[in-house]
Amino acid sequence: MKKGVCTMTNVAIANNKELASKIVELVGGKDNIKSATNCMTRV
Repeated sequence: MKKGVCTMTNVAIANNKELASKIVELVGGKDNIKSATNCMTRV
């Protein structure tokens, strides 16, 4: 993210990175994760 630039996309990316980091922390770290996938559905 560029300094001084704040867009909704940048905010969403920052929030996703924070969320991902927290999930990794809560499951005991990277060593406890064998694989990960994602699924997105539009309604």
